[in-house]
Amino acid sequence: MTESCQPDLPATILVVDDDKILQAMLVKMLKKDGYSLKIAANGHQAVLAFEQFQPDLVLLDAVMPVMDGFEACARIKTLPHGADTPVLIITALQDNKSVEDAFRAGATDFISKPIHWAVLRQRVRRLLAAKRAADALKASETLFRQVIHSISDHIYVTEVTAGGKNINRYVSPNTETLLGYPPEIIERDWTLWPSQLIHPDDRQIAAEHARNLSRGIDGEIEYRMIRADGEIIWVRDSGRVETRGDSKMIYGVVGDITERKRSEEALFSAQKLADLGTLAAGVAHEINSPLQVITGVSQSLQRRLNENRLEPEYLCRKLDVIHRNGWRCAEIVRSLRTYAHASAGQMEAHNLNEIINDTLLLTEHQLKNWSNISVVTDLAAELPLFVCDRNQMTQVIINLLTNARDAMPDGGQATLTTRYDESARQLLLQVSDTGVGMTELVKTKIFDPFFTTKEVDQGTGLGLSIIAGIVRAHSGTIAVDSRPGRGTTVTLRFKHREQPAPAGAAAIAAGGEGRFDDPPAGAAVVNTGTTQAQFSAKGLER
Repeated sequence: MTESCQPDLPATILVVDDDKILQAMLVKMLKKDGYSLKIAANGHQAVLAFEQFQPDLVLLDAVMPVMDGFEACARIKTLPHGADTPVLIITALQDNKSVEDAFRAGATDFISKPIHWAVLRQRVRRLLAAKRAADALKASETLFRQVIHSISDHIYVTEVTAGGKNINRYVSPNTETLLGYPPEIIERDWTLWPSQLIHPDDRQIAAEHARNLSRGIDGEIEYRMIRADGEIIWVRDSGRVETRGDSKMIYGVVGDITERKRSEEALFSAQKLADLGTLAAGVAHEINSPLQVITGVSQSLQRRLNENRLEPEYLCRKLDVIHRNGWRCAEIVRSLRTYAHASAGQMEAHNLNEIINDTLLLTEHQLKNWSNISVVTDLAAELPLFVCDRNQMTQVIINLLTNARDAMPDGGQATLTTRYDESARQLLLQVSDTGVGMTELVKTKIFDPFFTTKEVDQGTGLGLSIIAGIVRAHSGTIAVDSRPGRGTTVTLRFKHREQPAPAGAAAIAAGGEGRFDDPPAGAAVVNTGTTQAQFSAKGLER
C-alpha cells in the first residue's frame, strides 16, 4: 500500500490527458476534493510518472499522441504496484471494440465524454475506497502469512459440510517441519491424517475428538503421531468450531509437545521412585504384623501337635487366622508390585474404584500415622471401565491425598468420591478435605510448576503440576473449589470410552509366590459396588 492511501494522507491521483482544458478542469475538481495531483500529457509520460510517483488512482484519456491510453494502461499494469492500482479510462469512444480494448488492457472502470462531473466524482471516491480496502486486506494477509510462518505449530482450517464431508481449506506450511510431509499432500487428502499419521493406539480418542468438533463442540486433546521419517512425536490438537450456514468451520492448531511429555515422564518417574521408597518402608512395617500373627499361630499349632492336644475345631480356627493374614500380606505385596511395574504410557481398561482401593492399601501405613485425620471413601456402584495408565492414576490419588493431609495440620477428614455422569458420559473422581482452604490468588497458581505454600524443604511444588499433566494426557479436566477456612475439593472428569476389559483382569493376585485364589471371609476384598470405607489414625477398617 502506498503512503498516500493511508487514511490520514490524501490520495494521489495521476491525471493523463492531452487536452489542456479538460486536464485543467479535472485538476480543479479533484483538488477541491482534497486529492494530491500529478499530471501527464500522453501515454509515455503516464508510464514514467507512474513509476516515479506510484499514485493511488490513474485517470487516463484513451486517445492521445505518442502512446494511446490503452497501451499506457497495459504497460502500467505490468509495473510494480500497477496490478493493484485502479485505472479509470475517460474517452469519447463508445463503440464496443473500444470498451473491450479498455478492459482487456486492464482498466478498472470506463467513463464516457462529455464527462458527467458528479458521476466522475463518485467513481473516483468508490475506486479509492476499494483500493484502500484491497490494500488493507493485502496488508492483513501479509501479516497473517508472517505470523503463520513464525509459528512452529501446524495450523489447519477444515470445513465440515452439511452432508458430513470434510474439506481441508487451509494447511499451514509449517506442517512439513512438524510431520515431514508437504502441506499440499495433507490438504489434498484429509483422510491421511487420521488413517496414517496418528499413532494406531491413539486413533480412537482422536476420532472421538474429531466427531465432537464436527458436532460443534470445541476441544483439545493430546495424542501421538508418526512422522514421515518414522519418529513418533506427541502433539496437542486444539480445535475451535464456527457455524457458517449449513457448514461448520474448524480452526485448529497442532503443536509438538514431545519435549514436555519427556520432561513430565522423567518427573513422574523420579517422584514414583521417591514414593516407592516411602511405600516400601510402610509396606514392610504393614506386613510385619500379619507375619508375626502367622508365626505365633503356627508355633502354637506346633506345640499342640507335639503335645497331642490339637483338636480339629481349634486347628480350623487357627488355619483360618493364618489364611486371612497370609492373604493380606499377598494383597499388600500385589498392590506394591502393580504400582512398581513399569507401564508408562500403557493405556488399558481398569476399574477406578479398584485403583483407589489398591492405592489406599499401599498407603495404609502412612494413613495410620496421620494424626487426627480420617480418610473416607464414597465409591459409586458399577462404574464403567476407565481406559487409563494405572500407575499415573495411582500417582494422582497419592498426590491429592498428600495435599489434603497437608491442608489439615490440626486434623480433619479427606473424602474420595467416584461417580458416573450418564448424560455427559464422564467418570468423576473427587478428593475433598476439611482443611484451611486457599485464596483466589493461590488457586490461580497451584498448577504452576514449583509453586508451593509450604515451608522450605517441605515440598517441591510439583505435585499438582504432575496431576495436571496426567489429567491432560487422559483428555480429562480438573477443577478446584476452595475457600479460606472451608476446605478444598478437587474434581477430575474423564470422558468414558468403550473398551473391553483387559485379559486376565479378574486374576488380581495372579502369579508369583504367595498367591491366594480365594480370599477368606472377612478379608479386604476390592468391592466394585457402592463402598463406604474409613481409615483413621486408630487403625484400618473396611
